[in-house]
Amino acid sequence: MAFPTFLAGELPDADKFTELLKFIPHTVKKPVDEILTNNTLQDDDHLLFAADANSTYWFEIDVVFNSGATPGFQFNIATPAGGSGSFTGWAHTTGNVLQSFTNVANATIAIAGIGGDAYLRLSGDLTIVTAGSVKFRWSQATTNASNTIVRKASKLLYGKS
Repeated sequence: MAFPTFLAGELPDADKFTELLKFIPHTVKKPVDEILTNNTLQDDDHLLFAADANSTYWFEIDVVFNSGATPGFQFNIATPAGGSGSFTGWAHTTGNVLQSFTNVANATIAIAGIGGDAYLRLSGDLTIVTAGSVKFRWSQATTNASNTIVRKASKLLYGKS
């Protein structure tokens, strides 16, 4: 969908105003910690957004997570059926090493945990074919009885391209 256009002096009607609002960036902030103790990817309860069909979006996500080295941490960006895209990012991992990566939507990346709070930063572009939710999905990389946590400080910023 293209950015709405207006003639000189024209005020937007309700439909154009609604379309115009879709191009304003939106922020989703995680209000509470979320805890898992398994390696089954699950949709984050808060870091997601509804996407329109036949649209493109950009996104940035900042995740504060806590996971030990043994369970580690895995994640992906899931799109509705037929969606595609790519992202780049980096994570603070074991030994205070910054791990950088490039990946495509719907493919999973596993990274090491550090046994304390760590930081993950992703940014990318998505092409959505079928309307639905774009979701940050995560879990432990290896099932372990210890908690893996995505902290309430995490946030998702997104908008239409």
